[in-house]
Amino acid sequence: MLTPISESARALRKSVRHPGNAGLYALIQLVVEALKRRSGLINFVGHTFYVRSLDQRSVVVDLGANAGLFACALATDLRLTCYALEAIMLIFRRIPNVHGVKKYNLAISNRNGPIQLFVSENPEANSIDHSIAASHGPTSIETCSGVTLQQFLKNERIDRVDLLKVDIEGAEDLLFDSTSDYTLRRIYQITIEFHDSIPGSISSDKVERIWRRLESLGFYCIPFSYMVPKAKNTDLLFIQCDKCNVSLSERAYFSALGAVLRLERTKSTLRSKLKFKAAEQLVTPPAS
Repeated sequence: MLTPISESARALRKSVRHPGNAGLYALIQLVVEALKRRSGLINFVGHTFYVRSLDQRSVVVDLGANAGLFACALATDLRLTCYALEAIMLIFRRIPNVHGVKKYNLAISNRNGPIQLFVSENPEANSIDHSIAASHGPTSIETCSGVTLQQFLKNERIDRVDLLKVDIEGAEDLLFDSTSDYTLRRIYQITIEFHDSIPGSISSDKVERIWRRLESLGFYCIPFSYMVPKAKNTDLLFIQCDKCNVSLSERAYFSALGAVLRLERTKSTLRSKLKFKAAEQLVTPPAS
C-alpha cells in the first residue's frame, strides 16, 4: 500500500511527465498542499487558518456561524472557547449545545440595532446584501439584532481574539469600517470569505482597501482562493506572525505559499487574456 508521501510523489512525477496546463496546475496544487502541511495551516469548511497557535486558552469568534460546524469542531477538538454568531433564527436554533461554544442570535453590522436580512433558499447565502441572497433565490426578509464587532467584544469582555472567522455574506466592509485599528490589532489571525465574486456585492476595490489596511497593521496575507480564479477572494488568511508565535521556518513557508499562489493567479490571468484575444480574432473579420 502506498503511503501519503509516496502517493504525492507519484502524482508529482505524473504532473512533470505531462507538462500541459492541467499538469502544471496539479503540480502547483501539490506544492501548495505540501507547504500548508509544513507550516501548520489547515482548511476546514472553506476557511484556512494557522492551527498551531490555538490551544485551550484560545478564543475564537465565528461571525456567520451558520449551523455551528466550524465553531463546534474547534471547541471539541481543541477544547477552546468559541463565540458563534448567527443572524437567522431558524439556522441559529440548529447550532448544537457543545461545551465551549457560546451562541448568539446576532448579525455583525456597522451599527447597533435592528437590521433587515434577506433570507435565501440557500442557507449559506442569507445576507443583508440583496444581491447575494438573490443569486440563490430570496424567500423572505427577516429582522435581526445587529451589533458592531467592537461592541460585541466589549459586551463579552473579550480582550483578544486568537482567531476570527468571517463569513458574513457581503457585509465585510461594514465590519471593517466600524472596527478600529486598536481592536483589529487585538485579533491575531482572520480567516475571511469576501464576496466580491458576486455582482452587486462588496467590490474588489473595497476588498483591496481592507487588505492594505490590515497589512499596514502588521497582518500578513495568504490568498488561498487564488487557486480558483473565479472565486476571487473567498479564502484569505490574515495573520500577525509575531503574536501567533510563527517560527522563522514557518514564515519562510508562508512566503513561499504566497509566491506560489500569486504565480497561479498570474498564470490563470494570462491564460484568460490569451483565450479572450484568440476569441476576438475569430469573430473579427479580416481587413479588406
